[in-house]
Amino acid sequence: MFKKLATATLVTGALLTSAVQADQWHMPTPYGDANLPTQIAYGFAEDIKNGTDGDITITVHSGASLVKHPEIPRAVRTGQVQLGEIFIGIMGNTHPVFKHDNIPFLATSFEDAKRLWEAAKPQIEKQLDKEGMTL
Repeated sequence: MFKKLATATLVTGALLTSAVQADQWHMPTPYGDANLPTQIAYGFAEDIKNGTDGDITITVHSGASLVKHPEIPRAVRTGQVQLGEIFIGIMGNTHPVFKHDNIPFLATSFEDAKRLWEAAKPQIEKQLDKEGMTL
């Protein structure tokens, strides 16, 4: 259970291109509507709409309906979509820091997972920046 909670926490981080300014954004997610990460994405989209007084609306494309999971980082990086939701471990082929939470038994509780994320986050942000993305 703790591993699932930790994974869900990491997955909710949105990849966002820094140069994009648009009224209508598209956010692909690989998960179906019934999954917690997608429900969080819908809530995020609603928060952005409310926080910008409707100036920015985000369409969540669930179930890999717009972009397949492994292709989401490239779609964000190339500007095909403005942001996306992923399991960050799929980016492990570009840099090993993205696989930090894939090591079995490294974090065995929610608190351990939180500490692991806090330790890895600066390096993840640094690598995402090199790749033209941000959390």
